[in-house]
Amino acid sequence: MSALARVASVAVVAAACAIALLACGTRAAIGDQACGSSPPMPSATTVLCDAGAPGSSGCVGLPPDPWAPDAHSSHLDQTYPQGCTVEFPHANPYYQCSPQTCSCGPLPLADGGTTPGWTCPL
Repeated sequence: MSALARVASVAVVAAACAIALLACGTRAAIGDQACGSSPPMPSATTVLCDAGAPGSSGCVGLPPDPWAPDAHSSHLDQTYPQGCTVEFPHANPYYQCSPQTCSCGPLPLADGGTTPGWTCPL
């Protein structure tokens, strides 16, 4: 390899490293300070609706936390109406300035019908 080819390849590698460092340096840091004016994360699991009457239609209990597999679902005796939202006390890793949320809504059944269930968009 000639000296000119070596210099050119070193320049290409250096440029690629500089671009990678610049891209990494412009990403928002994880943490409350990086979120600026975003609302703070809830300090505990927050249900944004009232539970329905016993025997009413809806999602039974709260969903499991998608990012804390060891956490146990709570409020097992409560039924929450479709449209209800739950916020967990930490950020969704894909949307770092927003709490992880789950919503009660219709889930499709194999027979073409639906049943209420929790969905937690990632």
